[in-house]
Amino acid sequence: MELIHLHKRLTNRYVGTYRHLDQWAYVGVVKLLGGRLVDEGNGIDDTGTYVSRVVAPVSLKHRDLRRAIRSHFSQSGCAHEYDCCGCTSTSANVRRVSPREYVLTLSYSRNY
Repeated sequence: MELIHLHKRLTNRYVGTYRHLDQWAYVGVVKLLGGRLVDEGNGIDDTGTYVSRVVAPVSLKHRDLRRAIRSHFSQSGCAHEYDCCGCTSTSANVRRVSPREYVLTLSYSRNY
């Protein structure tokens, strides 16, 4: 279990390494429960898919946190001027399964 300080991304002006320059709003703390590997990928550009659960505190159960969770875990692009650098991108898919619980699917790929 890991505690995550969630922030919701308010603007999308920057990509990759510079996304921290966008505007963010603090949402709260959630628990990330241990994940499991569901797909190993091809070992080249697809480096696997993991599934985890995210549990929100009772104080946040009335809010839909899908966007904030997706913003926190998704990262794409890099700061290199060339392709085939091998940088990893993360795509997050979030599904709400109860007022406080979410299923998080993380897919990883490399820029080759």
